Amino acid sequence: MERESELTRQSVELAVQAVGFYKWLVDEKNKEMTIAIRYR
Repeated sequence: MERESELTRQSVELAVQAVGFYKWLVDEKNKEMTIAIRYR
């Protein structure tokens, strides 16, 4: 039982990290687009 909850906790942490990374990626892309539009 303990082992299962430990695995679940790890998957949740991984998912949170993945979401954070994805948000950061989208943010960076948005900055690039904004800069590209501004300096056209």
